[in-house]
Amino acid sequence: QSRQEQEMAVLQFYCETFALQGACLYLFDGDKGEYCPAAFYGMRETSHSFLKEHPFIEELAAKDWVFNAQDEHSEELWGALEFFEKQKASFAVGLQFGQNLEGFVLLGDQINVGEQLFYEDYDLMKVLGKQATSILLNQRLSAQLSTAQEMAAIGKVSAFVMHDLKNLVSNLALVVENAKDYMDDPEFQHDMLETLESTVTKMKGLIASLKNMEGKGSLDLSDADLFEVVRDGLALAGGNRLELVGNPVMARMDPVEIQKVVLNLVVNAREASPQGEAILVEVGQGSSEAFVKVNDHGCGMSQDFIRTRLFRPFSTTKKKGFGIGLYQCKQVIEAHGGRIEVESREGQGTTFVVYLPLGGCRA
Repeated sequence: QSRQEQEMAVLQFYCETFALQGACLYLFDGDKGEYCPAAFYGMRETSHSFLKEHPFIEELAAKDWVFNAQDEHSEELWGALEFFEKQKASFAVGLQFGQNLEGFVLLGDQINVGEQLFYEDYDLMKVLGKQATSILLNQRLSAQLSTAQEMAAIGKVSAFVMHDLKNLVSNLALVVENAKDYMDDPEFQHDMLETLESTVTKMKGLIASLKNMEGKGSLDLSDADLFEVVRDGLALAGGNRLELVGNPVMARMDPVEIQKVVLNLVVNAREASPQGEAILVEVGQGSSEAFVKVNDHGCGMSQDFIRTRLFRPFSTTKKKGFGIGLYQCKQVIEAHGGRIEVESREGQGTTFVVYLPLGGCRA
């Protein structure tokens, strides 16, 4: 049931049980600091609200009992009694949860005016009030949990998008930096245009993926030359600190996703390495798998970090990192039916190895 349906069910049950002409549900609005009407059943609708400090609210919370408008009350409650008369209401049942008054149910006049209610009837009203409180709070908590989950999902997607953009911006920044010294070089101009074109294509793909977030993306698998895919990924990374060695090897993969993995590993290696230090990338074939190795001689990682935090999202040693790149890489590689391994020593460097099924395999 929806929240509205549950609220109406509570009011309807009160009216049918005690033969009442109508009922109204009031709930506390924390932003306003007031008790505001939330639902009506057989009772004239009103926008009248009660401040948390209103004498009627304070008495309802303090006594934790059924408020009967026909009883004798102090002068400070006359305003509330006038409201009861205007709404043709006779009772109010507080919805108490612990020490907090979450709201109350305003009950209309009895259909049979001459019918007398007894202590057991009031006790039943309170029992129903406690049950209604449980139902409504569960509904509210479910809504809050759903909202929190949606916000967490949005935050997670945003983080992945920001990470991809960070890598692309890093490549563009490198092009701009080198352009200061090599802008007149025809070969550099050619490489620069290729990098810009490839970056634009990647950004368009990222935008397209955001437009289709309802369904989980699937891999576009095919048999492709891993050496060529890695070479294209390195071209996207740009710079002259990259050394590619190895031989052609056919692997079962989504070339676009594998290029993203290579780009991420290379960017990480470059950021971890001393200025001017070359990054070695090797492509090869084992007995039953193709592999890509990315090796640097940078700062390295501790074994504790590798064991407990390396592939976990939002965990990073970088001051400006998002901590999701390697997590994303691991997800992509495992979706291919492959795996990613790492060897690292603090102060000496790191080697990442990506293993993929050979061409002709069906992961």
